[in-house]
Amino acid sequence: MSAIPAFDKAQLADYSKLDKIPQYFLALLALHHYRDFHHKMPAPGSERDAGELVGLAKKLNDDLKQKAESVDDKFIARLSRQVRHSWPIILTPL
Repeated sequence: MSAIPAFDKAQLADYSKLDKIPQYFLALLALHHYRDFHHKMPAPGSERDAGELVGLAKKLNDDLKQKAESVDDKFIARLSRQVRHSWPIILTPL
């Protein structure tokens, strides 16, 4: 039986952070465009796909009328490496 990490060392996702809303919007918009262009979602664990998604999010942010203050590269790259198995749920609103 593997040891459970201490609570203070576990990474927890807090989806209620209001300052993350622009990041979620950019990430979902970038994923939508990525899927339309490649006809697939980013590969799990792929740094290349994650980098492409981050670049796409930055480009999309530049094109928006209401820009996010900054693009959270780490957040979008992490989402990219994990999204393939849950993409139907994530992209349904788009």
